[in-house]
Amino acid sequence: MLLSYLLLVMLPLAGIAYIVWNHRRKAEEREAARTERLQQMLGTVRPMRDEGAGDGPVASVTHDSDTPHESTAYVRRERILDRPQTLLYYLLRTALPDYVLLAQIPLALAVDVKAELSPYAREEALRKVASRTIDFLVCDRSMVPLAAVQLVVATNAVTTTADTLQSFLAEVGIRYIELDGTALPRKDAIRSIILGDDAAPAHSEPELEVPAT
Repeated sequence: MLLSYLLLVMLPLAGIAYIVWNHRRKAEEREAARTERLQQMLGTVRPMRDEGAGDGPVASVTHDSDTPHESTAYVRRERILDRPQTLLYYLLRTALPDYVLLAQIPLALAVDVKAELSPYAREEALRKVASRTIDFLVCDRSMVPLAAVQLVVATNAVTTTADTLQSFLAEVGIRYIELDGTALPRKDAIRSIILGDDAAPAHSEPELEVPAT
């Protein structure tokens, strides 16, 4: 009889205790969820305090400052093209307004290796063109490469390099033109020199003014 009485008294108390505990547990879960969302929102900014600063102002640090000394290794180039290249660029732009002109293009962007080559042969073929560049690449409006233009100097080393470059381009049907940087042709002759027999009158577009180099 006494045991039954104790059970009747303890059961309501246990129920009340469970309700209180469950309420506190849910409140803690909600608080933890709010804290997590706040941390996610502020996760990209981390506060930093100077040593001994106490309660002083907090400085925000972004990921860009993780490597503060990297930028000291680089400087901006004085110019992308030297003076003869710049002059030729504007001559080509003037003579070929209906074509796309690209400057200082890696040879690997103009030629590709055959798909049927073995992995070793592909690697060797890519290695041969990896370090070579084209001074100017003339493309049609669909970005199909048509002609490569190189400024040359009369030295054996440059001539050997030019011969190799010409052989690469001839294999894929891209015209190769060498121009002497000290004696560039007149702008009215550039179009026929670059396009050869395929040259057609240029579409009427505003003529570019060649700037002083």
